Amino acid sequence: MTIRHVASAAGVSIATVSNVLNGRSSVAPELSARVRRAMEELGYQRDQVASTLRRRQTSVVGLVLPSLMSPFLAALATKLEGLAHSQGYQLLLGSADEDPDQELSRVQAMLSWRVAGMIVAPVDYRFLSHKLIRSQGIRCVIVDRTSEVDDLDSVGVDNFEAAHTGARRLIEAGHRRILAVGSSRAIPNMLERITGFEAAVSEAGLAANCEALCGGGDVQAIGQALRQRLQNGPLPSAVFALSDVSTLAALRELGELGVRMPDDVSLLGFDDHEWMQVLRPPISAVRQPIEDLARHAWSRMLQRIEGDVSPVSRIQLACSLQWRGSTAAPKD
Repeated sequence: MTIRHVASAAGVSIATVSNVLNGRSSVAPELSARVRRAMEELGYQRDQVASTLRRRQTSVVGLVLPSLMSPFLAALATKLEGLAHSQGYQLLLGSADEDPDQELSRVQAMLSWRVAGMIVAPVDYRFLSHKLIRSQGIRCVIVDRTSEVDDLDSVGVDNFEAAHTGARRLIEAGHRRILAVGSSRAIPNMLERITGFEAAVSEAGLAANCEALCGGGDVQAIGQALRQRLQNGPLPSAVFALSDVSTLAALRELGELGVRMPDDVSLLGFDDHEWMQVLRPPISAVRQPIEDLARHAWSRMLQRIEGDVSPVSRIQLACSLQWRGSTAAPKD
C-alpha cells in the first residue's frame, strides 16, 4: 500500500498526502481528515526508514529534559508529545538526570537518529550540548530553563517575578519569618526564583528574618535539609516551596513533625498540579502555564523545521498565583 493508493482513495493529490504525513499546516482540515480516514480504511503504514533515506532526516524531534522526577517536567513532556503527534511527528525523550555529561550523551544519541530538531531544557546555564547541536545543523529550541546561549529560540516563564509576587503576597498576609525551599542555585530557573524571593523580602526590610534553603535535586535530599532546618532553628510562619518537588518535600516534613497548615505554618508551593488542589487543606501555588509553554515551544520548533530563518525569539510567559487554604495570616 503506497501513498498513491491513499491519494486515489481520498481524491487528492500525492503532494497533499505527503503534506499530511509530514504534518504541514498548509493542508485544509477537511482534506487532512479525508486523507487520514483513507489511510485508516486502507491500513496504510508509513515506511519511516524509506522516508528517512529520502529526506535525510526523520519525522522525529528529540526532547531532552534535566529530569523526569519532576511532575512539572513530566507534564510538559506529555503536552509536547501530544502536539508533536498531532503534526505527524514523534518525540524521542531522554533525561539528563541533572548531569551535564549525561545531557551531552543523550544529545549525541539523538543526533545519530537524524532528528528533525531538538527541544532542550538545559541542566545549567552553560548548556554544554549547544555546540554539538549547532555543529550538526540541527534546529533547537530551549524550553523552561534559561541559558547563557544567545543564538537559540527560548520559551520560559518569568521566574523572578513569579517568586517575587509569591513572597510579596505572603508578606502582605502578615508573614515576617518566611523560609524559601528549593533545589540548587546552579539550576537557572531556581536561581531566578531565589533571587526574586530575596528581592521581595529585602524590599520589605525582612532579609534578616527570612532565608532561602537549597537541599538538592530530589524529594529525599530537599526533605533532609528541610528537616534539619526545622529541628534546629525557629519555626517559620510560612514555607515557600520553589518547585513541585520542594512542595512534596515540605508536605512530608511538616506532616511528620506534626506541624498544622495553616495554623502553625502556611505553605505556598510552585507548579499547580491537581493533587495540590484535592489535598486538605488545598495547597496555594504559583501556577506555571504548562500548556502555553508547550504550545509556544512546539510552534517555534515546527517553524524552524519548515525553514523559518527569522531572528531568534525569546518568549517569557507570566505565572499566576492560586491562593488556597494552606496559606493564611500568622496567628502570632
